[in-house]
Amino acid sequence: MMISTDEIIKIIEQGETIQVEFKSEREKNTDFAKEITAFANGSGGYLLVGIEDDGTVSGITDPLKFEEKIFNVCSDSTRPVVTPELWKYKINQKDVFCFSISPGFSKPYAVLKGSKERYYTRRGTRTQEASRDELLRLFQTSGQIHYEITPLIKGKYADLDFQRIYGFFKYNPINPIDISGWESKQIENFLKNKEILVESGEHVYPTIVGALLFAKDPSFLLGYVGITVTKYARTERDYDYIDFRLVKPIIHTFSPGGDRENAGLIDEALEKIKSILLEKSNVSLKGATRVVNYPYPVESIREAIVNAVAHRDYTIIGIDIRVDIYPDRLEIESPGKLPNTVSIESIKVGAKY
Repeated sequence: MMISTDEIIKIIEQGETIQVEFKSEREKNTDFAKEITAFANGSGGYLLVGIEDDGTVSGITDPLKFEEKIFNVCSDSTRPVVTPELWKYKINQKDVFCFSISPGFSKPYAVLKGSKERYYTRRGTRTQEASRDELLRLFQTSGQIHYEITPLIKGKYADLDFQRIYGFFKYNPINPIDISGWESKQIENFLKNKEILVESGEHVYPTIVGALLFAKDPSFLLGYVGITVTKYARTERDYDYIDFRLVKPIIHTFSPGGDRENAGLIDEALEKIKSILLEKSNVSLKGATRVVNYPYPVESIREAIVNAVAHRDYTIIGIDIRVDIYPDRLEIESPGKLPNTVSIESIKVGAKY
């Protein structure tokens, strides 16, 4: 929906941001294409033409000709083609165009120059060529790359904990399968079908999701993919803290009778959090049963941890999921951004995806 002239003037007064770019009409066609695709690759934004970098209104000399020029740039030089919405304004008796670019659903968007494609993203108030990691994440969010089934070349078949694998499938409540007595090749093919293993060339490797669920040592194969639980003495992050780093597969082991034992990553993190929260919990007796009333609902904490593990960006290396426990609150921080279809606003009204 078009915003008012007064709102546009306020945006100009506030200067360029990660979602606002000023351009003179004199810029090269390629520069316009870079800005448009960068916004489409990110959270969208406004490209205001006829505004200098310092916010001075310089205007557009031939609005009709310039409009045709920009839409030709979009059709000829952006892939997939980005079609922005155009809003026209009169500011200080000069023509100003605002091109509103929505977040793209077919990321990544490229600038086509000859036979080559270049990808751009916004970093603060600047548009720069996408780094390798940024480009990987753009392809991943588009569904063109399924990062979770990428082979871990440094890993091997034997790096997986087969007791966890056997138990997971044997005691699956929906479709239990006992694979423990199968021949090794039959097990290998089964795990390939489940995308726990993947064949690359002449070798078979664990996938990223296979390592997360079942690796004997996930940190060896993936680096920082654990959960760090930190207890702070004061209400702000400082040097007075105790932390616990938990790194293990997500899936727990089972006893021969099917009971859970040797907790997985999520359950172990929850137990550690509960042990810290116990210090400020109310404990009572209900008959002969000891009842602990934690300051936060345990099921809500568990759900938040599950979401953090499920939705973290595993292309970001060197960072664990963080659980920070302060005297007045508990914070869970997962590396990466919200999924493409989720925003803070949609979360507030109850959207989940």
